[in-house]
Amino acid sequence: PDEEREDILFKSSPYESTHPWITENRKCPAVMENDPDSWIIYIPFDTCRHKLGGSLLTQAHDDNGGTAPGIMDPDYFIDCYEVVRELVEDGIVKAGITVGDGGLAVAAGKLCEDSGAELDLKGIIASYGENDIMRIMFGEVPGVLIQISNSDYDYVDSQLLLQDIAYYPIGHPSAEITGITIQETAKTSVAD
Repeated sequence: PDEEREDILFKSSPYESTHPWITENRKCPAVMENDPDSWIIYIPFDTCRHKLGGSLLTQAHDDNGGTAPGIMDPDYFIDCYEVVRELVEDGIVKAGITVGDGGLAVAAGKLCEDSGAELDLKGIIASYGENDIMRIMFGEVPGVLIQISNSDYDYVDSQLLLQDIAYYPIGHPSAEITGITIQETAKTSVAD
């Protein structure tokens, strides 16, 4: 009987509600593997600017932070969701976590719970033209952080480009450090 329970996606609530709830069983873990050859990729589900309004950071400082980020393009949000869902179902995503409350900083901290990572935010800074690293780290723009193997990088790149979805490879897991470190200096080079 216990083996059958694990295969059920939805189950009734303890109060026999007609509305099912999703089990805690996940297709991919929320904490990444310590594989230094794998990639950590940030996929924002919206193209809105990074804003701190209503964020956990501004609440902690007893400030409203101004305007909160919003969903500017619902169709784009749905496209991002569907592509990520397919990557998870195909077993491409080794680990993943949503970016929401607390922003990119909190999601990265949770994803890197068992290992460390150096995150390079130069691509995000250049793409958004944002000089305030706090907005990028703590702005609660919906999205995901995923870990994929190096061998799947080209496939993921092609799927995201095919759907015209913005993504940022921001780092690799590292056994040499604990937690996350941020590299933020936007340096220009031939590759940029």
